[in-house]
Amino acid sequence: MAKMRVDSRGRSRPKAVARESGGDCPACGAPMRARRGRLSLPIHRERTFVADVPHLRCTSCGKIVLRWSDAGVLEAGAFSRYREKHGLLSPSEIRELRRRLRLTRARLARLLRVDAPLVARWETSRFPQQPSHDALLRLIRDSPESRGLLRRRAA
Repeated sequence: MAKMRVDSRGRSRPKAVARESGGDCPACGAPMRARRGRLSLPIHRERTFVADVPHLRCTSCGKIVLRWSDAGVLEAGAFSRYREKHGLLSPSEIRELRRRLRLTRARLARLLRVDAPLVARWETSRFPQQPSHDALLRLIRDSPESRGLLRRRAA
């Protein structure tokens, strides 16, 4: 399985990234072969599997290494699958909701009690929202009176 780590800004990064060519295994030095297969990425503590992800696999020890482009394919696929599985609002729906309510990212973040950069990551497809945040977004969208209650609680 592909191993990813999260940096201090919440962005996931592959633990081992290879040059664009096959190269040698960072663990044992054996040649790497380009493959396509099913890999997983943890999202909100849940393993999300993505089929047909390009990667390099060591011919000797079996270590999987992702090129930068492969890591992007895995991340985009995992985020899309996670949103689909949980029925989450799409990034464009979140952006449109915020704009329709004439809220800045900072004001929407304050209503939801999250950081503004997190709202930006939701809107730009860099990270999916948790189902609990999605429920609050839908409540704000579908129930105008809920906005007043959240504003009073956020103050």
